[in-house]
Amino acid sequence: DDGAGRLANLQLLQRYAQEYESSGYHGLSGFVRFLDRLRDSGTDLQAAELQPTGSDAVNIMSIHKSKGLQFPVCIVAGCGRNFAGDGAEEVLLHPELGLGVKLKEGPGGARFTTTAREAIALETARGAGAEELRVLYVAMTRAQEKLILVSSAPDMDTLLQKAAMEPLDGRISPFTVRKSRSAAAWLMLCALRHPDGGELRRLAGIDEHAPPVESGAPWRISLTEYTPPETEDAPAEELSVEPDVELYARLQSQAGFEYPHADVLDVPAKVSASKLAAQQGGSRELNLSRPAWLGAKGMTPAQRGIALHEFMQFADFPAAAGDPAAEIKRLSDLKYLTPEQAGAVEVKRVRAFFKSPLGQRVLASSEVIKERRFTAVIPAGVAQPGTPAPEEPVVLQGSVDCTFLEDGRLNIIDFKTDRVEDMEELWRRYEVQIRLYARAMEEVAGLPIGEMFLYSTWLSMGSGKAYDEKGSA
Repeated sequence: DDGAGRLANLQLLQRYAQEYESSGYHGLSGFVRFLDRLRDSGTDLQAAELQPTGSDAVNIMSIHKSKGLQFPVCIVAGCGRNFAGDGAEEVLLHPELGLGVKLKEGPGGARFTTTAREAIALETARGAGAEELRVLYVAMTRAQEKLILVSSAPDMDTLLQKAAMEPLDGRISPFTVRKSRSAAAWLMLCALRHPDGGELRRLAGIDEHAPPVESGAPWRISLTEYTPPETEDAPAEELSVEPDVELYARLQSQAGFEYPHADVLDVPAKVSASKLAAQQGGSRELNLSRPAWLGAKGMTPAQRGIALHEFMQFADFPAAAGDPAAEIKRLSDLKYLTPEQAGAVEVKRVRAFFKSPLGQRVLASSEVIKERRFTAVIPAGVAQPGTPAPEEPVVLQGSVDCTFLEDGRLNIIDFKTDRVEDMEELWRRYEVQIRLYARAMEEVAGLPIGEMFLYSTWLSMGSGKAYDEKGSA
């Protein structure tokens, strides 16, 4: 579910980790502790935001919010905004340069600036300009097909004349960039040098054939003079139009449309067997716990059970029945098990399974298949009891731990690592799940199902129930 959102969050987490390292810190453990501190303080990192897909809509957002997104058409408004300020504040502060103030001269109350204040003003303007350049870069790299840059100024001619004072036959000087007070001033400097900026050069009184810079991107530059509307309201003309009865009837019919398949809107198109069983039968999904590479001594009982489950998945059953220790070593050498997992597999539990009646039947079977993945179709009534569309088909996906063939019937085994008191408790948790497995295997394998087995690695015992075509024990 929500695959695009999960992928975006993973990529965002990777970017957060890169920013963490770029700030001078190193190591995965330090980054995890940083996340722990955020959690303990009740704060969190911002999640990824996805742009809406498949809809004709206009999204209005800040430039910072648009980071990482792409749109067919982008309109960057407000390029004429003055980001430098007027610098008339009496007191200026800077995190490194400190405090800068104006001083009073004599009894008259006149004030004059100081070297410290001027230095702070210059550094503040430089920092604001650098940040605006970065923000402008982000804004101009969001468009996929078309970028529209909009700016306004009380006197655009003055802005154009200032930009035209810079020679067109060389690079724009850093001083000119630094003294500019808006993104529009930067864009004007570039537009005068662009091959499509002939009209601007003509308005600025520059030779239209001045050597512009090379650019492969076509620009369309237009200047519009704003004319305020008249203040007097014109008298509205009285219209005498007969109502369109046919149009009204058509609109009323369209507005009253009811979707004919509304009863299946809440039916999922695809479900997993384990999640469905957790919702219906009370089985518990595994939580992430301490990874096995932290060492066998630090492994929890649940992790030891998972290690045994992994062994049963990859083991050669006849070899494991004859010499479990050798089979454990073989799987460890082949990297199917980590050394810690191999050390956590209890040989006595492996022997207990193969000496049990169920294990003997598995060894005697002509066909044993492990980790059998399936995709089947089941009625919606099974996936979601009480749905108004019980016969609607739903795709069911899952994986069966082990199946073995016996007398033309397929038997199912599901290994469980839960710490339970008895097998009845295990059946209460997982009967819904294994019945879904049986139903899917009956459809996928095309064979009748014989018995369903739950085998507890914690109790070292198994229990089976018969399965008929209706799925009753």
